[in-house]
Amino acid sequence: MGLFTNPLGHAGYPPGVTGTPTTLPSAVRAATAAEAAAGVLTDCYISPATADSATALDFASPPVLGFGSTTPRPVHATTLEATGTVDINDSGAGVTTIGTGGTGAVNIGNATGNTAVTGSLTASAGLVATTGGVTVNGGDIINSHSDAGTDVTIEVTNSDNTNGASRAGVEVAVGGASGGDPYLSFQISGVGASTMTMGLDNSASDLFVISNSGAIGTSNALTLSQAGALTATTSITATLGDITATNGNIVRGTAGNKDMYSSVASTATAVNNSAGTVTLVGGTETVTTTAVTAASQIRLYRQGIGATGAAALGILTLGTIVAGTSFVINSVQAADATALQASDVSVIGWEIVN
Repeated sequence: MGLFTNPLGHAGYPPGVTGTPTTLPSAVRAATAAEAAAGVLTDCYISPATADSATALDFASPPVLGFGSTTPRPVHATTLEATGTVDINDSGAGVTTIGTGGTGAVNIGNATGNTAVTGSLTASAGLVATTGGVTVNGGDIINSHSDAGTDVTIEVTNSDNTNGASRAGVEVAVGGASGGDPYLSFQISGVGASTMTMGLDNSASDLFVISNSGAIGTSNALTLSQAGALTATTSITATLGDITATNGNIVRGTAGNKDMYSSVASTATAVNNSAGTVTLVGGTETVTTTAVTAASQIRLYRQGIGATGAAALGILTLGTIVAGTSFVINSVQAADATALQASDVSVIGWEIVN
């Protein structure tokens, strides 16, 4: 490349350089693209062609209008390196954008340091911690938005399929001496009576409680003690299956408590009922019900004498049982237990105990 000659005739000076200082280099040339990118600019200048073709220049360009100007010189890219703290937009005015919206990653911090954000941090497409966790000290984790036709969820998943200790859980904890309750609340917005809360009642022997309110211990519907005793405020219903006391009793602790049947037969055709009434015909009757088994205990009692009137009554006995089908009620003579008391047409109550 040829040398420049300024108007005073000094060879080797770049355009616009005047004077004859002894420290000026003997020659100045245009830097190559590699030198410009590496920042090697000894006795070199960046030509417009080199700047236009470069994709990353590791230098800070002087302002367009000279030193002291606030108008930056446009380049394709600038790498900013600094040790220590760097303030970006510390005036608080406007918006500071880091990254260009491309497909690459924008890293803040280093391999061992932390990234601190003062104020709120907003991620438009999700916030991911590849290792470690997301910790909130002194605030809440809120997932609240309107999303028609779609579930809004919080998911905790351990997708490992190889180890029995690969668990997933949600822990809700309070300080043991605080008196506060750890709980989960389920609400239908605007319907106060539909709020249900479940958790541990820290002030009542740490009972596990399901309450019909927003607070544990208020309007409790169900409680479970640490020893496993279950108490229902109103009733417990098994729509399918049994309520079993494997090593205990069914206790009716209040006067007026009784066994209740929601369906009671009133004819000889009892279908699948376990209790009912039937009228004897000629001192006998067969009750058909699928509730009876070969081992059933059947309680019989005279509900009323019916049309028997002044005629003789017999002694009630259980006849033949056909498992899953029927059983027979007989009224036999006191003098001959093998003979029916045909005049007995009483109304008989019965109950199957399996």
